[in-house]
Amino acid sequence: MQLISSCIMRNRHKQPMAPLRPAMLMVALIAVVIAFVTGRQPGKAPELTACSFSETTGRWVQLNGDFYHPGMYTLTTNSDNLLTHAVINMAKPVCPDRVFEALAQKQPLQISGHQLYLNCNTPDSRQVLTISHMAPSQMLTLGIPLDLNRLQADELELLPGIGPRLAERIIRYRQENGDFVSLEALKEVEGIGEKTFTLLSGYFKISK
Repeated sequence: MQLISSCIMRNRHKQPMAPLRPAMLMVALIAVVIAFVTGRQPGKAPELTACSFSETTGRWVQLNGDFYHPGMYTLTTNSDNLLTHAVINMAKPVCPDRVFEALAQKQPLQISGHQLYLNCNTPDSRQVLTISHMAPSQMLTLGIPLDLNRLQADELELLPGIGPRLAERIIRYRQENGDFVSLEALKEVEGIGEKTFTLLSGYFKISK
């Protein structure tokens, strides 16, 4: 009897606790929601992507061949896009004397958007540095403006707002009128209104 009475007394003390469980769960849920809301930080402004053009992008050169550290290098803002000795030294050419001599023959050279191949073994000093344009898709990724007078139809189609028909019209305009002399001349192409021009103008430059 004493054991039974003891159990009954314990159960009586436990019974009031049962209704508290839903309330405790509700309080815990509210606490989690408050912590989530107050813990959120204002989102940071999105950073520029590689293909977003700004004043600080579009100054890149690719160095390949006989460099100890070949790869993509950015040109300093005050270099006017010229390939400087500092950039060459960072890539560590195998034949520094030859590459600087070859570079001197090609200066001044607006080099952004180009790739340079260094061949230290050629006897011809004119072939030490071979310079060519990067692929348009690569230039877009790096934010380098494209030369409107050099692009082919399939390359124009890489740009937003340009499909096969509009690309062909741009090519036809060049064939019939010569190279574009200004970006504003794009508006003379059928299908390019003010809205499309505003969208595209930041992607292009005009070769001199």
